[in-house]
Amino acid sequence: MILKRTGNDLSRRRGITIHQHYDRNGFLVRPAKVGDVRLHNVNVNYFGISGDGHWGALNVSHAAYAAFGSDKHNPIAARKQEVMAGLLALEFSVDRNSAHYHAAGLMAHGDDETPDHRASGFDAIYDLSNFGGGPFSFWSRSGIALTQTGVLLKAPGTLLPTLRSNKFEGQANYVNPGIILANLSMDLNVTPRLRAILNGNYLWFENTDALETVLFQDSIDTSIGLDLGAGLVWRPFLNENVVVTAGATTLLPSIGFDDLYRSFCGVPGCGSERRHLVNAFAQLKLTF
Repeated sequence: MILKRTGNDLSRRRGITIHQHYDRNGFLVRPAKVGDVRLHNVNVNYFGISGDGHWGALNVSHAAYAAFGSDKHNPIAARKQEVMAGLLALEFSVDRNSAHYHAAGLMAHGDDETPDHRASGFDAIYDLSNFGGGPFSFWSRSGIALTQTGVLLKAPGTLLPTLRSNKFEGQANYVNPGIILANLSMDLNVTPRLRAILNGNYLWFENTDALETVLFQDSIDTSIGLDLGAGLVWRPFLNENVVVTAGATTLLPSIGFDDLYRSFCGVPGCGSERRHLVNAFAQLKLTF
């Protein structure tokens, strides 16, 4: 992998020039500002299978992917790692008159032993997933920073918690906590022009060893919390040329999410209380 030059030339190895890379705001995105912040190459391949079909009245969608290759020096593990990580997703749906009911599950593997030579936390090339609620999921819609680090807990538009600096310009990272998601949702065609969506997810980290290493915490619970969303999709001309989408989502944090942002103090009243996170949005899409 040859990284574009936007910073100072730091090293040359085996005829490949490796450079730092800064985004337009001047923030370092390659290598990520986490761990030992060392330049490294990532060479990873993906293999997967997916499908859509039905068993009688039951609609079924599924996907399974594997990522395999190597990371010459993962900054969190501080060593070379062989990558082998996987993702599984399955969704069932049933149509009843004007309503569509969905039940889905997803598991992206997390790294269970950060200091070893095997990276098993799944990361994607780039995903804008319409799964588990898609834009009507707080977790999927929102970018969440990991405080005291230079990386995100997760980027906007993805379900995967990946400890990387940037989804577009940053390098992929396979020392991740992974995720387990259970979903129930409903789409209701109110009129031919108007569709209502209700969505609910419960989320867990698959393994928290990577988070404990990055945050220097000895114990982080796997539970993330309850993710709820609702919204409307309006197509005023019965086509895709003009589409208005609006809604609201919220995350009701559980113990594991609180562990990531807790304050270490023993004084009464010290630290912040648990807060519900809310995201309201409206979007106009024009296609010509």
